[in-house]
Amino acid sequence: MQRIIAHIEHLLLTHDCVIVPKLGGFVLQTVPASYSAEEHIFRPMRKDLLFNRTLNHQDGLLVEAYMKKYAVGYSKAAEMVSQDVEVLLQRLNACGQIELGAIGTLRLGDEAQLVFTVAEENQLGIGAYGLPSFYLTPLSLLKREEEDLFIPAYSSDELKRKDKIYIGINKSVIRVATAVAAVIAFVLLISTPIRDVNPSTYTASFIPSEVTVNKPAEHLNPGVVEETTPAVSVESEVVPEATVLPEPAPVVRKTGKTYYIVIGSFPNEESSRKFISQIDRTLSPNVGFVAKGEKVRVYSDKFDNREEAESYLSVVRQTDKYKDAWLFISR
Repeated sequence: MQRIIAHIEHLLLTHDCVIVPKLGGFVLQTVPASYSAEEHIFRPMRKDLLFNRTLNHQDGLLVEAYMKKYAVGYSKAAEMVSQDVEVLLQRLNACGQIELGAIGTLRLGDEAQLVFTVAEENQLGIGAYGLPSFYLTPLSLLKREEEDLFIPAYSSDELKRKDKIYIGINKSVIRVATAVAAVIAFVLLISTPIRDVNPSTYTASFIPSEVTVNKPAEHLNPGVVEETTPAVSVESEVVPEATVLPEPAPVVRKTGKTYYIVIGSFPNEESSRKFISQIDRTLSPNVGFVAKGEKVRVYSDKFDNREEAESYLSVVRQTDKYKDAWLFISR
């Protein structure tokens, strides 16, 4: 059975359709590049792998592959393909499901129909071409976030009742005023006369006072004139220790929004719960889902701060399984 699976995998790299006699055909469907306005995600062109039960005739593609691989004639190769297909069908009927290597899984449905599930990390997926999907924040959301930076403390009705006036100030005016104040402070600093300052308050001495004390006269030998070094008066100053102020804690601006790191979107809650049950909770301990419109989105974690959310998103995308994770903003 593994022999025919290996041939199917190899042929799908160069053919858009590989038919397995008596079983069905594996078809590669080209999906053009697209943009999801709801999720704000750009998806590049890719190929999706499908299974068609009606394509079960002998087209000779697998037989030709067996002939080249094992150097046998057409009849012998056709017999080998038929034997491998029979083993595959027997395993499917006995177990109800078979693994097709890196292609996916084939199982029997409730009504004995064949149900194909493509593997998440198959060699034909979009990741094999180095073209992952990416999220781009629309300008409308960026503009809305800038407007939320400055919100008046009172509504228009409250301002009328409290007899208060709200004056809007442009941020560029504040920057100019700050720069002018800094220049004025610098000019005043360099224009202060230094000659009025007592030099003893900022002059340091390296000679200890014990060395410069004059010797008593009775210790001098009579008749001997000694040259003594003039005494130097050194003032001992106590320099106060600098007061270390604690650093202010960083201020996190609350925007009233919730930032979800979405790792999957589903049409209903049942599919979302099934997907969550397969997630490793050690990697995503705060996994959950949020319903918005007709979509139910499964998130790995949620945040109140956008910077923290984007930082966590970059970490999540390093995992191949969640490389298409994206940021969903909810008010």
